[in-house]
Amino acid sequence: MADQPRFMTLPDVVAELAVSQSQMYALVKSGDLPAIQTGGRGQWRVERVKL
Repeated sequence: MADQPRFMTLPDVVAELAVSQSQMYALVKSGDLPAIQTGGRGQWRVERVKL
């Protein structure tokens, strides 16, 4: 796991967890999956250890 990035994009998390994009955003919005928003375009990142 040392060669993997610390943070994952939401599309990467969607693929990893096999859920829909709308389910992923619902998890983030509800706080069930902690995520941070980066940059001015609202890109979300999830820390790999939170999965």
